[in-house]
Amino acid sequence: MTNLKLNELLKTDEWDAVLDREEIKEYFQTHDVNETFYVSGGASQTLLTPLAYVASKSINNHDRDNVLDVMRDLIELGADVNAPVRKSDYFGDGFLDGDKELVDLANGADRIELLVKNGARAKESQILTLFRDGADGAFIAENYSDLIKPRHFFYLKNDDASAAIIDELALTGYDFNVQDVSGDTALSMVQDIGVVKRLVDAGASVRIPNNDGETFLDQCDAGFIERNSSAEGVEIMKELGVDLNSKDSYDDFTALHILAINGNRLDGIRNLLEAGADPTVRNADGKLPSQVAFPGEYRREAVLLLESAVTKRKLMEELGESQQQPIMRRKM
Repeated sequence: MTNLKLNELLKTDEWDAVLDREEIKEYFQTHDVNETFYVSGGASQTLLTPLAYVASKSINNHDRDNVLDVMRDLIELGADVNAPVRKSDYFGDGFLDGDKELVDLANGADRIELLVKNGARAKESQILTLFRDGADGAFIAENYSDLIKPRHFFYLKNDDASAAIIDELALTGYDFNVQDVSGDTALSMVQDIGVVKRLVDAGASVRIPNNDGETFLDQCDAGFIERNSSAEGVEIMKELGVDLNSKDSYDDFTALHILAINGNRLDGIRNLLEAGADPTVRNADGKLPSQVAFPGEYRREAVLLLESAVTKRKLMEELGESQQQPIMRRKM
């Protein structure tokens, strides 16, 4: 039903408005907290309960506690966390009707966690948000261990929250080597080498082949290496056995080629060179990393660094050959 008082009370015409907690509590002490009402907008027409609407609100991060407090109040007043809702989304050529669960509308990991802890159903569709937002690791491990797939690990970051998720999953005995339909494991989905290290420490293997026979180490192409070319990242890659001269599949660029093209990325170039990356590897056009940088003064330092590395490598190779010649003569 259309309820103007509810729309006014919950400020449905101001999607990001802070709610008056005391006014809402007072109202629902004498009214049905599970009454459904329509919320209309340019993108949707939705039949919701008050709890469903509040859970779906968009609000500034510094005001998010306001929404959580109101949600807790509504639940304490008897709001049904599993109440059915109906949402019709507009996609330009008509409305797509759909029945959803209240938890499906929850905007953010903190709201999902509150609803699930109060009886809402834990669902695989929630894991993306929980991983991305760095939800409580113990909560995730307790409620989602059987639902987590390799693809979800794409959303982990190299931070304390993601570390806690990995640690808590490990405590439950989660198998980080489980494979998807393509044979890929969680490692294949991760973008940050720091997260890779955490997973390896928790039992993930870098040597499990997928359906194409590729292991995680095979999948570490030039782009991955370039993105992780910090001093710590290069150290971890070297420790795990990543080939720092791996090329991309498009034009045979190495990470050094990419860094040279992207500009004066001196730290990344220096980190890779010190770890043994070869500046004499050529791309599909036969060019060295020092030869692909676009002209410009701000790239000059990168070019000089790469050219110096090429010269040094050639001298070392010549020195090695000259030292080998007396040895060969003695053997003769």
